[in-house]
Amino acid sequence: MAENPSALCLACGLCCTGALHEAVEVKAEHVALVRSLGLQVEQNAFRQPCPLYLDDRCSVHGRHPPSCQEYRCVLLKKHVAGKIELDAAIALAREARTLMAQGAARPLAHGESDPDVVLRAAALDVLLTKHFRELPADG
Repeated sequence: MAENPSALCLACGLCCTGALHEAVEVKAEHVALVRSLGLQVEQNAFRQPCPLYLDDRCSVHGRHPPSCQEYRCVLLKKHVAGKIELDAAIALAREARTLMAQGAARPLAHGESDPDVVLRAAALDVLLTKHFRELPADG
């Protein structure tokens, strides 16, 4: 079992960058609190990337929104369950962040012809789907 799960979150931050989600849902009872942090809540959600994610860190970590505190990506769940060591999990997060820094996270233009951009975008999507995203249950 992981000794300090927040160490992975602080080293990763992909859930704050918009890489995993377009928006974060906010329970009705938390809207005022989330707005007090400076986030714009519309239709019980705030958009990603989070404006409070500054210099590769949550600037309000420790008092971040309840939705954020409750969120666990697949990688964090695996780490907490002892299925992946912290160093290996952080290496996956760094790989994703490197691909994002190389432009893989930007929306691809229709008919994108640069094979390097297309390949990096595909690699990022596979990495996020395999290690970070919760896949929908088969209906």
